Amino acid sequence: MESATIEVRFKQTGETISVPVSSTSTMKDIIKYVCKESVCREEIDYNNYYLILLNNQEMLDDDKTFEEIQAISRENPDFQLCMKTAIREQIMRLARRYVRPGLVERVVYPQIPVDDAASRIIIESNENLQPSTHETDASHESNAVLCTTQSNTEGDSTPAISPTSSDTLKHYPMSELPKGFERWTQEDIRGSLEMILKKPKSDVLCMIYCASPSSSANTEQIKWLLKECMSKQIFCALVCTNKWAGSREQRDAVMKDFQRLLEDRHPKTREENDVIYFGNMGLCTAVNSERFIIQELNIILQPSGIDELILGIMQSLDDEKLAQWCMLAFENKSFWKNLFVSGKPIKRLWNKLLGKK
Repeated sequence: MESATIEVRFKQTGETISVPVSSTSTMKDIIKYVCKESVCREEIDYNNYYLILLNNQEMLDDDKTFEEIQAISRENPDFQLCMKTAIREQIMRLARRYVRPGLVERVVYPQIPVDDAASRIIIESNENLQPSTHETDASHESNAVLCTTQSNTEGDSTPAISPTSSDTLKHYPMSELPKGFERWTQEDIRGSLEMILKKPKSDVLCMIYCASPSSSANTEQIKWLLKECMSKQIFCALVCTNKWAGSREQRDAVMKDFQRLLEDRHPKTREENDVIYFGNMGLCTAVNSERFIIQELNIILQPSGIDELILGIMQSLDDEKLAQWCMLAFENKSFWKNLFVSGKPIKRLWNKLLGKK
């Protein structure tokens, strides 16, 4: 096509800016041009913006060309430039469409061995996932079922201490039984799940099982846990926590066990950002919630994997559970910031909430 001029609405300023384009112009080229020509050009960074098509609100990949967008549009494309930070609120509005009236997001804390510092990933994530007070309602509860194994150096699992006394949080420990998880039978697991599911107006969003590289998990018990959860359509995440603490061989052994156990339930479907997916049934990944320092080598390993875990679960849940998970993640600022940088994952999430699966 020959060069043309299109009109782009800049939502932040209310401007409509004429942009010269060719068939090879990318969406990023258009974003840069609009930001350069805007009245607030001295105060903005084009990296903080994205384009949508107004007729269907679809987010556009930065590397798409104008010609490609024209080809998929049934009419002349009508563009709008939006701030990435605003999409968090828009996602929340979309999420609320799927949430039943009166639904409350309740966070569930795991049973964590006191000495396993890295297992605090769940504690830290749940603190960040706590919803705003205006989102809560005592008439309904949503829960993640969480459990973790112990280190070889300790005895029975020790109950976790909740980091907050807020009455907006609900704790359904899976180890209320007198013996720790390492001695559970399949009947114990089934009974504990049924106890949670029988709670009035209680929703289980997912099950997250945590094990550190030095843990002494009984894979037969994890197998039972997966079977019981998946038979009740509960999404399962197997997480290797404190991944830098053990040797690579120990970490790889935990991940191989996790993959084998999940493959027994569903074939592996993809691997992305160090998260391995097994359809909409489960995933496994490795995380580290705190900086890990190897003093003798003067190496500092930064926290990693937590945002990818949150996103992985978010991408795997069905519509209503996805909406509830989004609400739990609403206050996790670092998660949303990293999600905006990655681009395509947030587009998939946006389009899923719009029904464009």
